[in-house]
Amino acid sequence: MTLGERILNYRKERELSQENLGEALGVSRQAVSKWESDAGIPELDTLIAMSRLFGVSLGQLLGVEGDGFPPLNDPAGGTEELLRQYSEAAEKQRARQKKKNLLGIAVGSCVAAVALLWGGVFLAGHFQALARTTGSLEDRISVLEEQLNAQEPWAQPDQTILTEEERRDLFFKWDVLDFDLSTRTLLLRLRTGLEDHQPEESIQFVVDWMDPDRETSGQVRSAILTEPVFMDVVEIPMNTDLQISMLIRDGSETVVEHPLTSLYREFEEETFSLGTEDSIWPLFGLSIAGSPQRTETAELNITSSYPELIAPVSGRITVTVYSGETDSDRVQETFPLLMQPVAQGVWQADLIEASAPGYDLREGENIHFVLELTDNRGRSVSITEGFSMEHGEITQSRSQT
Repeated sequence: MTLGERILNYRKERELSQENLGEALGVSRQAVSKWESDAGIPELDTLIAMSRLFGVSLGQLLGVEGDGFPPLNDPAGGTEELLRQYSEAAEKQRARQKKKNLLGIAVGSCVAAVALLWGGVFLAGHFQALARTTGSLEDRISVLEEQLNAQEPWAQPDQTILTEEERRDLFFKWDVLDFDLSTRTLLLRLRTGLEDHQPEESIQFVVDWMDPDRETSGQVRSAILTEPVFMDVVEIPMNTDLQISMLIRDGSETVVEHPLTSLYREFEEETFSLGTEDSIWPLFGLSIAGSPQRTETAELNITSSYPELIAPVSGRITVTVYSGETDSDRVQETFPLLMQPVAQGVWQADLIEASAPGYDLREGENIHFVLELTDNRGRSVSITEGFSMEHGEITQSRSQT
């Protein structure tokens, strides 16, 4: 049984919908659907939260606990064995997915040429997204080990650990609902719940913020909330460090303050725009003085830190070759892009043209590759990569506006 099938079975046993499970874990229903269809793998901290929600061990959820595997509390290395088996299980799942993709490509070869072109783009992006997801598992093994040792069901990343007497928080989550770059503010939704909530109790969120660059600070408070599930939206400035707490008031007006989480530079202005860490030039097979330039990958991924709010709607790459000082010595070509979603917050951009022309940089020439993107809010971003050769020396530059 695959990890996705186990998640599906446990969810149905607990009579949870995909939407219910997603809300409990702080993810979308689509993310749960991808896990259950083995099209994606949950983050490790999400797997831990899921195992506790289902009331099973992490080993049972991963399918690496049973005969021949030591239990989690085995002092003789149960945690290390679990980590090893999880890595092996992820590798096997990646291999299974690769076989599925190869089979899909073989079947797709019987379709008309146009369908093959579009279908091939999707399958390639799908496989690359899976490879990136599973490839990050080894980097996060140390994080999993720390969380297994902590074994705190209510802990969130960067969340302050409460004492035994203070363990009343069932969960705490935050997310960004909207933003305004003209005022440099954003709307932050805060949610929590109390495990043994009393009718007379109320809570209030308190957000202390500080802007280190401008040396300013302030505090924002939510309304006083009295529902069993507590939620409110507050407006805070961007480019700030945050400390989020909550005040619990009982019927006798006793107030207890609980630190919840600290966020450092989480909401920089640059995070609210599209971007890419990949180079543009590999899409065009660049050569320098007749020598082909090599790169490990020629893929171009567009990213968004808040995909529910910011997504690409169109894009193009303009290539300009300057071989002299006048406009008559300039050659310019523009190539539209096809963008397909391949993971949460990631789109793969490919040239619509079947084959891109190659460019050869010669002495005294300049080549500029300009990626222009438009998002769903009508904003544009431009990323430029430039190459020049003067007296045999190569100069390379990159900028974003």
